[in-house]
Amino acid sequence: RKMLSSLTWLVVTTGQESKTERTMLALSMLCFFVLAVAVLILDASWLDLKLDQGLLDFVGRNPSSKKPSSVMSSRPGLILAMKTALSATASMLACALIFPALRMARSHMCSARRSAFLEKMVFRLSFVSPLLLALLWVQPLTTGVLFGEDGERLISWLSPSMFEHLRLLAVALFCCMRLLMARAYLQQYLHSAQERIDAHRRRVPRFTSSKLTNTVATVNGSLAVVALQFLCPIFTLLACVLLLHSFGNFSWTGEYIPEAPPLDASAQQSLKFFHRIPGFLASVFPTTFLVGVTNFFAVWLLIAMSICTCLGFAYASVTDR
Repeated sequence: RKMLSSLTWLVVTTGQESKTERTMLALSMLCFFVLAVAVLILDASWLDLKLDQGLLDFVGRNPSSKKPSSVMSSRPGLILAMKTALSATASMLACALIFPALRMARSHMCSARRSAFLEKMVFRLSFVSPLLLALLWVQPLTTGVLFGEDGERLISWLSPSMFEHLRLLAVALFCCMRLLMARAYLQQYLHSAQERIDAHRRRVPRFTSSKLTNTVATVNGSLAVVALQFLCPIFTLLACVLLLHSFGNFSWTGEYIPEAPPLDASAQQSLKFFHRIPGFLASVFPTTFLVGVTNFFAVWLLIAMSICTCLGFAYASVTDR
């Protein structure tokens, strides 16, 4: 998230149209804040976030109020403040995804013109996957259909806990698919240099070699920034999935995993440090609260990626005309 914020700040302060980009970011932050509030006020029968129960457990565990009556009286205000803070954080996170989504949408359009049929289908699957994965948390479409109100299962071997395991596994596989496609997306971005040259030649008949060199150097010089903009959202989503896997005590396979071979002292110390982080957070916050917050940010990242990519696709379609 810090890397995404730094890249966004770099774009809005050093771009040729920084004032327009700052205005667009402010308007987008307001719209995403309203959308995040709408997501948080949805009833638990619509979104399977488990956030409401987590907030209630966190407020009830708050040590600042020693009397139960004071906890009960201040509970609605504390929950409202925490949901407002979550909405503000989610809106800033979504704004950091705008410029990576613009880059990805343009790379997707380049791939649609240059790639083979099978590669086009993979690109399209990668394009619509965030929206399809976000729908897995919608209760009427998933758990409401798979597990009826009377307890009858549509699929006999599928339990609610196994469905949550498969849901996390699907998001993790999506992150792996995006990582494997990183080279293809970056190659499509490099192909945009030829498109820029062709566009300049249509506008200016006499296209000098210095302008050609500057165009190619601009595209190649910003490749590292584009790579970071592509990889940071994926790693952020993958971190949310892994945290949710740790907080919820989920298992990828449900089978016993044998012990790994012994590591050296430095590797063991690093591994112990990373293993202590979920335990430390669980000792400070209730587990239901951590699961609810991580669920919310995982779903929010998928929703924001879908919205930003669709807007970027629309913007690229208009500007390329």
